[in-house]
Amino acid sequence: MTGRKIAWAGAIAALGASTTAAAGPTGTLEVAAFELKRTEGEVVCALYDRADAFPSETNVYAGAYAKVADRRAVCRFEGVPAGRYAVAAFHDEDGDRKLKTVLGLPREGFGFSNDAKPGAFGPPRFVAAAFDFDGKSKRLSIRVNYP
Repeated sequence: MTGRKIAWAGAIAALGASTTAAAGPTGTLEVAAFELKRTEGEVVCALYDRADAFPSETNVYAGAYAKVADRRAVCRFEGVPAGRYAVAAFHDEDGDRKLKTVLGLPREGFGFSNDAKPGAFGPPRFVAAAFDFDGKSKRLSIRVNYP
């Protein structure tokens, strides 16, 4: 993975807000991160609503943090309208809200919705991680993978 391609993690700390006005019903999306190796830190989640933004530093639709408990964490997004989304998450073990990297490769656990796998030179494509949300409620699970 290149540093440019995984830079989304550094910017999630800013937790971009939605730039799209919600039309119609909104609901709650929960993202459960599991298979965490340690109990320290928190999980940082970013929700994307556009393929051209996933997973970038900018244009994060919404972001959330969740404390780790029993090697699991649940990020919660409220007021999400119906649409097509993708999630990127990482286990921020040291609590600095930045993904640690060495030569552009992640040093902390990370994962994507649909358990989409990274490609040879970066994160998965939006289409691999995308899911439909009906604007009511949904719970997703993300397996956290460690380098």
